[in-house]
Amino acid sequence: MKVLLTGATGYLGRAVTELLIARGAHVWAVVRRADTALPAGVNAVPADLTGPDGALATAAAGMDVVVHCAAHLGAGSREAHRLVNVAGTRKLLAVAAQAGVRRFVHVSTIAVYGWKEPGSIVGPDDPYEPCPDLRDDYAWSKIHADRWACAYRDQGLLDVAIVRPGIIYGDGRDFVARVWRRLRGPLCAIGGGRSMLVPLVHRRNVADAVVRAAAATHPLPRPLLVVDPDSPRQDAYLSLRAKARGEEMRPLYVPFTAFRWWARTVAARAREKITPSGSLPYSLAWGAQATRYDTVATQEDLGWSPTMSLADGIATTRAT
Repeated sequence: MKVLLTGATGYLGRAVTELLIARGAHVWAVVRRADTALPAGVNAVPADLTGPDGALATAAAGMDVVVHCAAHLGAGSREAHRLVNVAGTRKLLAVAAQAGVRRFVHVSTIAVYGWKEPGSIVGPDDPYEPCPDLRDDYAWSKIHADRWACAYRDQGLLDVAIVRPGIIYGDGRDFVARVWRRLRGPLCAIGGGRSMLVPLVHRRNVADAVVRAAAATHPLPRPLLVVDPDSPRQDAYLSLRAKARGEEMRPLYVPFTAFRWWARTVAARAREKITPSGSLPYSLAWGAQATRYDTVATQEDLGWSPTMSLADGIATTRAT
């Protein structure tokens, strides 16, 4: 299997690269510089998602699969996120379709879904966020990129598999809480209540799902949610994390209940085109959801199940 991979030097992309090689794939990595350090056996293909189409088209020619892991995650304007995450994805989809690749694997995120009431279960076919302009730049851009991937799939232009992971952690990437701040000594302010669920997924579990999606020869019409089924309550997770690190943490929980009402008001105004882009209360309400994610379709369609448990996953992190 010949695979063209974007984001090979990133946190998730490197794990995907190594697993593809381990399972016998031949990997070409899209990099901006030819001298970029890559795992042994990976071929460098100089190209840029924001550059001319020609280099990407040349890279995609002759490939069996394109795996798109690259994304702009950092600071910057909404325009910076649009250029890489939206326009870059659209460009890569176009060249992959033109090259006639067998499958395009698009790594998305659960952030494309809308805010849910407490206790809700999010399924793969749930609708997109109804107010994308109120979300942060990353979520906004991934929603639009995901829409392009779905459009190519639904119009029969390309066989697209869409993988939507939760909060990726492990192997050196620490995660405390979505919103938190150290106050003094072991005391930390933690956004959200004790019972808020944290949709974690270990990096190796995501990489396994992505590689399975790339190798599968059967259709994958449903989005593939990749969240560890033992998503913990926030208080249980923080307790496990502190124990694994041998450190004391005293959480001071700051519930976001008030933001739910505020978020509903902001969303209503956004539908009437009254509210400008971006809303902190709406983003906080989304981040404090007490929801679960249905991974049954992922298990059925890919034969996927997590190989890394929460306890073992926490043990693979280290202080950052």
